[in-house]
Amino acid sequence: MDIPIDCPQRDERLGWSGDAQVFAYTGSLNANTMNFMKKYIEALRISQNDDGVYPQIAPHVDQIGGENGWSDAGVILVWEMYQQYGGTQIITDNLQAMCDYADYLVETSNGYIRERTGYNDHNAISYLDDSCCNTAQCTYVMNLLSQMCKAIGEEELAF
Repeated sequence: MDIPIDCPQRDERLGWSGDAQVFAYTGSLNANTMNFMKKYIEALRISQNDDGVYPQIAPHVDQIGGENGWSDAGVILVWEMYQQYGGTQIITDNLQAMCDYADYLVETSNGYIRERTGYNDHNAISYLDDSCCNTAQCTYVMNLLSQMCKAIGEEELAF
């Protein structure tokens, strides 16, 4: 196995980024996942669109991307590896790609409200409006990126 996969018992044996970011912390408690995740994060970065969108699946298959929780993995996975293993090189290696994604989130939001929908049946609390959950997810991602910028001395990029 060289990519994190979803549901090996059925036809979802692709490297879904949402599943990877949800399990990254737990996986790193059970085994040294640094090299495995570095390879997957690199696949996300290589597959990133010109507008900064990380794919939902890496290695990339024909898709649009940009769904909160899935495309957010390009930032969340870097954060989890930094938290678990402490090295800042993974942040430095991915900083430009993460900043490009942050720019995409801002540019595709309406007054900093993230109205884009996607897999909200997986991502939202049922009684809340999708934009509320998506905006909260964006805030979380931006906070992680800000903390990583500070960790590598790039305070001017921290927001």
